[in-house]
Order: sequence, then structure tokens, then C-alpha cells
Amino acid sequence: MDIINFVAESLVNKLINNQIISNDDRDVYKYGLEVFVSLLTKIILLTIIAYVFNVIIEMAIFASTFFILRINAGGYHAKTFLGCFTATVMSIFITVQILNNILVPFYFTLIILIIANILIFLYAPVDTPNKVLTQKEYSIYRKRSLKFAALFTLGIITIYLVDATKLYYCNIGVFAFLLESITLTPLVNKKI
Repeated sequence: MDIINFVAESLVNKLINNQIISNDDRDVYKYGLEVFVSLLTKIILLTIIAYVFNVIIEMAIFASTFFILRINAGGYHAKTFLGCFTATVMSIFITVQILNNILVPFYFTLIILIIANILIFLYAPVDTPNKVLTQKEYSIYRKRSLKFAALFTLGIITIYLVDATKLYYCNIGVFAFLLESITLTPLVNKKI
């Protein structure tokens, strides 16, 4: 039993023992608490690591871009919290290291945006073992994914045109956008 499962189980037992929820609702609350504890843990640990390495802004841009698209489009999920967390940390730090050492021109940013948008258009949303989509949900998440992709792309272009010195930060978001769009592809994300 991993620590997140243990914490969620303990909290559910306290809620049942204090008659706040019924035992019939155990599984629903346990799953919700596992998701909440996992997310909270990830946010706290990412923030601490980003603070230590002085990449708070980069982490915030990367994580918010990646996870907003992830919520709507789905994509590959690691089997464990540790696997997911490690992949997230590595993605952020590899992106920051690349962008700190290589000047990425705006035309390349546009190419990455086009590729990511094509992948999102072709594959979003993707079912996951924990979230199998009904036809109605598929339609809703597809519209959200496409809308976010369009707004994100327009936002990046606008930010660059208004202040080209922000290209580094734009590219942090663009690389996160590309990585998330890659997780939608059949090569990375095996169907259920």
C-alpha cells in the first residue's frame, strides 16, 4: 500500500467513524481523496524543488500549461505517483535546461505550436484507464481541448508581439504544450 493510498484510507475511515459519510460511499471518497492528496503532494514537492533550483516562474508556466491541457485532453499516465512525479520533474528541468542553453527563435516556436495543435486536433481527447469517456464526454473534452489550444496559441503569439523579450517564458509554455500533445499520440499512449 503506497503512502497516498494509506492517507486516503485513513481519512475515509475517520469520516466514516465520525458519521460524516456512509460506508456505502467509501470508494468514491477514497478515490477523490487519493486524487486530492496526490495533486497536493505534487504541487508542494514541485514548488519546493522549483524554489531550491530558482525556477519558480518556469515551473508555474510549465505545470499550468501542461496540466490545463492534460485535464481536458487526457494523455499518457504513469502507473505510479513516483513515476508521474519523476516524469514531471524531469520534463520541467530538461525544458528549462534546453531553453537556458539554446536560443529558440520565434519561427521555431511557431513550428512547435503548429505541430502541437495538429496532434491535439488529431488525437484529443484520449481515454485513460481511470477515465473512460462516454460519447458526450468525448465531445465536451474535445471542444475544450481545441478551444484551449487555440487560445494558448493566440496568447503566445500576442505575448511575443507585445514584448519579444518574453520569448523564453513563452517557450517554456510551448514546450509543455508540445510534450502534453505528444502524450496523446498512439505511440506514447496505448489505448485501453
